[in-house]
Amino acid sequence: MNKNRQNKVRRRGGTGGSRKNSRGSHHLDVQVSSRKASKLRWRMKAYKILKWAAAAAFIFAIVIGVYRGIDYFLFESPRFQVNKISYQTDGNLAKERLLDCLELRTGENILRLDLEEMRGKILAELPRVRQVNIVREIPDRLSFDIKERFAVAWLGNTARLQEPQRRRGGLLVGSDGVVICCDILEPEFIELPVIFPKAQVAVPPGSEIESVALLKGLEIVLVLADFFKTSPVKLQSLRVASAYSLVGYLNTGTEIIFGLEDISRQISNLQVLLDEATRRGEALATVNLLPKKNIPVRFAKPKVPAQAGASTVPVVPETTVSGRPADSRRVHRRVPRGAAIHGAHNSGG
Repeated sequence: MNKNRQNKVRRRGGTGGSRKNSRGSHHLDVQVSSRKASKLRWRMKAYKILKWAAAAAFIFAIVIGVYRGIDYFLFESPRFQVNKISYQTDGNLAKERLLDCLELRTGENILRLDLEEMRGKILAELPRVRQVNIVREIPDRLSFDIKERFAVAWLGNTARLQEPQRRRGGLLVGSDGVVICCDILEPEFIELPVIFPKAQVAVPPGSEIESVALLKGLEIVLVLADFFKTSPVKLQSLRVASAYSLVGYLNTGTEIIFGLEDISRQISNLQVLLDEATRRGEALATVNLLPKKNIPVRFAKPKVPAQAGASTVPVVPETTVSGRPADSRRVHRRVPRGAAIHGAHNSGG
């Protein structure tokens, strides 16, 4: 009797029997563990793996084919080789110098060129270049538009005063204070003034001058050139004398002491004094432009102006004028305010 009940319970919901789901249907829970069934399952898994591998290989082959096609039709095609190089500059930088810097020649694929890298290399290796614009014109033309940095003075070497300062391999300074190496001694460089630091400084080409005194000296060069742009009077050299003054020499032999502040006023007063010396038929020997009033001035007999770009550049105060003993007479002149304004106005026009 008990056995019959147990059998009925097993048939209804016991272990290993049929299970009834929520809908009332029965499912037979049977597990087959034969070798044949295991092999069949592994074959199905291997088939899926092979199918995915074949699909991946097919996609990879398509990608490689497309890449090789692009590489062949674009990057290896002679149609996209550089055949024309257009070059334009506002200075004298030679086209060959630029191409040598880039190691660029006709025949290279124009699509493989990294223009940003080329720009950076030009600006890093050619400090003379202030700005460069490179345009790639498909299929075979490359255009360079160069804006140069123009030199306005030489950076003198105080450790080698006996050597020529205006020479090939020397250091030039642009109007923005960036140092440029003189690769070619061009004719216009010979007339540029030389700025001597108080002590030897190491400024590599391509870097900016950090010395305040040298930057003020550069400002003096620029302002004086603007005031006397139509005059034969030229600045030959400028020397940092102290932390607050510079000593300059004109091609007329005039020795000038400049301050670091209010440079426009000083140059304007210098112009008035030069005009006064011309009116008197004398030469301006020395002048101290530091004071705003009662400027110390010394006049002397006129001498023949030195040639611009002379091989010797004065860097120390001179005690003689034209080989004669300097006149010890020192004149303290008050520069008329109206005359100074008038001189500044004429120089600006």
